[in-house]
Amino acid sequence: MKNRINLYTLEMKPKLQMLTLSVVCVLWSGALIIMLLVYAYLGSQNQTLQAEFVAASARKAEKSALLASFTQEVAARGDDQQRVNSIEQKQITLRLKGRVLSELAGQESLKSSGFSALMLALASTSEHGIWLTQINLNGREISIEGAALESSSVPKWLASLGTTEFFIGREFATTSIYRDSQQQLFFVLDSQYSDLGLGESADEE
Repeated sequence: MKNRINLYTLEMKPKLQMLTLSVVCVLWSGALIIMLLVYAYLGSQNQTLQAEFVAASARKAEKSALLASFTQEVAARGDDQQRVNSIEQKQITLRLKGRVLSELAGQESLKSSGFSALMLALASTSEHGIWLTQINLNGREISIEGAALESSSVPKWLASLGTTEFFIGREFATTSIYRDSQQQLFFVLDSQYSDLGLGESADEE
């Protein structure tokens, strides 16, 4: 038999509420603090990235300016090298022209002195019954044309001519003797340097 009646049932007991005003305020405060910290961190990172970007831009601009300076210097050196090459080429051309002029002057002097020596040699070896009609001196080549009373006098005159200073070391390449329609005796001599003559001529110069 029951002697107690429980009128305070479970439904009437107060229930524990987790989301109270104080809890919500704490949660919102914590979330706000977390957000502020994240914002501050992101702001700091952004500033760091911006500073690095500015520094990288400055380095890039400095390197670009240095590259432009090097490019201009290389271009200037290229122009200088072209000028140097042009000057050297002109100097070489001037030297070559000078050599050509010297060679031409030497050849003219050689022709003049050679013709004088040839005339002296011919004058010193006059032979009775021989007279000359034409003399050609062209560098190393000598052509002598003349006439003779007797064919035997030509070899004697040639032997005497070979003892002169001008004809030492020279040889006659061709010798021809003929008579014309009037039986007049003519001869033609073509002379050139022999190997010995070339050597001696170089020594004399």
